[in-house]
Amino acid sequence: MQEFSSEAQEMGSILKESSRVVQAITDCDQTYICLWSHAGWTPGHIHYVVQPAYNSQQEQFSNPGPVLQKEMFANKEPLVVAEVEAFCDRASTIFSTANF
Repeated sequence: MQEFSSEAQEMGSILKESSRVVQAITDCDQTYICLWSHAGWTPGHIHYVVQPAYNSQQEQFSNPGPVLQKEMFANKEPLVVAEVEAFCDRASTIFSTANF
């Protein structure tokens, strides 16, 4: 149990810092942290999604949380590669100063 506890503490620190970084870069109203585990209906690996959420999204989407994510995926809006790269560069810079 001790091993799990230290892993959970470390993961908690990483997720907390990830949320702080997303907030700093996007100035969002809140940050969602979701855990997805899917590999053909068999848990084989996990994904953490750290997503900015904005109050203004209620004008376009019916509900917050998982419904927001589902509707965003259904919209199939393409990502702008240059924006993703810029975000990643800024996040990398901020993370490089983090104390985990």
